[in-house]
Amino acid sequence: MGLKCNHNLFRKYFLKFHQINIIRRSIRRTRRNYFLRVSLFICFMALLLFLVPLLVLQIFDFFHRLPIMIYKAPNNAFYEIVIPPKVESEEHKAFKYRNIISNSKGKCLNRKMARSEYIRILGKNLRQEDLAEPRYLVIGASTALGAAISRKFAYKGKPFIAINGINEIDFTSPDSLIPFENVTIKQAFIVYQPPLTHHSTTDGSQDLNDIATNYIRGITSFLNDREIPFVFAPVSPISEETMTTALRNGGCVVEVPYLVDKDAFYDLENPTMRAVRECRISGRTDIEIIPTKSYHSIRADDASKFVRHQIKYPDDIKRGRFAIYGASNITIEEAVKTAVKAANLDHCDLHFHQTPHKIDEFPETQHKALIGEEDDNVTQMLMTEFSGFNRTEKETKYFSFVIVGRHDNFSKGFERRAQNFLDRISGALEKVPLADIEIIFVDYATDLKKGNSLLNQVFNISENLKGKVQYIIVPQSAHYKILKKMNDQNNSSVKISFLEYLAKNIGIRRAKGKFVLTTNPDDLLSDELFELIAARQFNTALLYRATRWDERDSTYNNKTFDEIVQGLNEPWTMRKYDINQRCSFGKQRFSIIESFDSFEEHSAPCGAGDFILLSKKMWDAIDGFNEIPANPNVDVLFISKMMRLIPGFAQMFTHPLILHQKHPKKNIFRPSVENHTKYMMEYCCHGNCLSCGNYDHTKNWGMSDESFEISE
Repeated sequence: MGLKCNHNLFRKYFLKFHQINIIRRSIRRTRRNYFLRVSLFICFMALLLFLVPLLVLQIFDFFHRLPIMIYKAPNNAFYEIVIPPKVESEEHKAFKYRNIISNSKGKCLNRKMARSEYIRILGKNLRQEDLAEPRYLVIGASTALGAAISRKFAYKGKPFIAINGINEIDFTSPDSLIPFENVTIKQAFIVYQPPLTHHSTTDGSQDLNDIATNYIRGITSFLNDREIPFVFAPVSPISEETMTTALRNGGCVVEVPYLVDKDAFYDLENPTMRAVRECRISGRTDIEIIPTKSYHSIRADDASKFVRHQIKYPDDIKRGRFAIYGASNITIEEAVKTAVKAANLDHCDLHFHQTPHKIDEFPETQHKALIGEEDDNVTQMLMTEFSGFNRTEKETKYFSFVIVGRHDNFSKGFERRAQNFLDRISGALEKVPLADIEIIFVDYATDLKKGNSLLNQVFNISENLKGKVQYIIVPQSAHYKILKKMNDQNNSSVKISFLEYLAKNIGIRRAKGKFVLTTNPDDLLSDELFELIAARQFNTALLYRATRWDERDSTYNNKTFDEIVQGLNEPWTMRKYDINQRCSFGKQRFSIIESFDSFEEHSAPCGAGDFILLSKKMWDAIDGFNEIPANPNVDVLFISKMMRLIPGFAQMFTHPLILHQKHPKKNIFRPSVENHTKYMMEYCCHGNCLSCGNYDHTKNWGMSDESFEISE
């Protein structure tokens, strides 16, 4: 008999054997995966151990470099209107003017399509606010009365536009009305007029009254033409012509004495606020006495209520001349002494001087109103208001000066002229200690091999400037590296020993101020500029420039240096001195530039580099000066570079003057920009310099990716 195959048994053992093999393979695979995971984990940990120290070093280096890195302006709204666009995503408010750019091929931009953006001059943004609702207008918002009116509107949720003064927008110019084209004004409260100069020794009332009258004529004519009711109630003395102008244009004029107020921190036209703040910061104060003015027992909030009620309803304005008064009053001198004592500043050295300006006096008006209670005592009110007053600045830095140079005796006496510049600022701070400033001095490529020392070892820094001056040291090796990079990028072989505007960019990007002025150490600045700084009277949406006067060889034959510098505070006397007005603002101080024609008419290139003042945010949006291996004409090119803003730009020439110290011209190895007129036309037409190549703009302008030594 043959053997019989048991298929079931065979299948049973075969399957069992197969399952065992599967289990064995699974175990082997699991072991391999385990070892692979362990190996990967070990490699990852080794890599982590290698990278963590590097990351820690980078973090340490970041914080170590923080004081000398860029103080870049955050949340920059000007990115929304710059060419080429700096905002792309929806969350960053996408660029809305692509159609203007795309429709301009072969022709210039139609910038008037973006004119509504000039409302930024009024501190408003079309993307952030609904401007359809009528608004109140407050001119003089930083004064005690203006601040009280603004507080009330803010508390009640009423929309309003606040303007501090003439340096923010000058109503003597017809261009000043352009920002109002897309906003409806319901009522206006003008509680300000251009003030008297604080540091004059001669009577300038005629010139100053003309400025005030033209300013008030500009704004009140605008309001009258549009049948907008307004009240004119400045605290500073009104000239007869200014008062007549306001009345003729249908306004209500209210004569206001000095008010009891400690809330308007930057109202330096209020003697008590000025005195208390100056005493706290410097231990002395010098107050100008205006004989027609005194302090009354009226609080700013109560005066605000009266002024607002003169226009209770749009059609119910009380026209004519009124005056308010308190139950008691004291002189300016008595009020200052009382406020200083209340603030526990008895040690303060108080000085008083009579204003040199002639003040118009009028017969008393029959329309007078008592504000407050009949038993109010102004002395007690001042004691209560300023008791223990210790408010300080909220912002760390408001204003930065950026200057550049090196220790090389450039143009026979650079160091002497720069010392005069520093001494002039020191002298101004003695008179205006509330000016919150810093000075950034870029020491660019000083040749140490020739035995020259760095600039921080050259100048004598006065006591009141200590801690306010910082030197950014750019070594000579960095200059050669920069120049090589420029030449390589542009296939050029330019030789230049000093890159002035690159050095200025280095200073601008590292400045801490809300506003940054680039000027030259050859220039001398007036005390009145520091008054504007102390009162914070600058507009983030404007380009500021200045009228320049030049010394002559014979300037000091009959006048001393101090006498000439004093003349900067008294423009009406400047033509009496042997100096030359080189650069003037022409027909109007305030201009809107939105075409090449308006650029040619109002943006005179004369002396542009001597005074260019912008907000830090505007510098950031425009990307600073063009970084070109040249010096002359780079400043002129920058003025046209402002046309990178889609609507164009607004320009203001400040009233304070600058005086240029005479020196021989020396431009050896400092070539100028060629074809700058062509470049300017391209900026004006297209918002871009198509022919500038790599010299147009760069994200790393001012060598933002480099760190430099900083010293005091």
